[in-house]
Amino acid sequence: LHEKYQRLMRVKFKEELGSPTFLEVFQEFKKGVEAEVAADDFQTRYDLAIAYHEMGLGEDAFREMLQALGGALRQREFEKASEVISSLLYFHGDSLRALRGIFQVMSESGLAG
Repeated sequence: LHEKYQRLMRVKFKEELGSPTFLEVFQEFKKGVEAEVAADDFQTRYDLAIAYHEMGLGEDAFREMLQALGGALRQREFEKASEVISSLLYFHGDSLRALRGIFQVMSESGLAG
């Protein structure tokens, strides 16, 4: 999966009249991800978050990381959840926002009050 995203990053779109832009292609890709990847598939969500981060897509990475955390918590995969939390705090520049997101996901999972 990571290699596919790396190739996507290297693709040079020739924006000719009538051809889709990179943003349009990427939006369609994200729709496909939502349709094909289960919300609880925390490993794929985590991999997507890392790929988005490497692509410079911070908001997409943040969203996927929170979904990965939620999936790991719902499946009681606490070791993976702690890895996701560490990544959120490391990669996301706004620690307060990251902490809010973490606590919101934990609350939704019934693990925080």
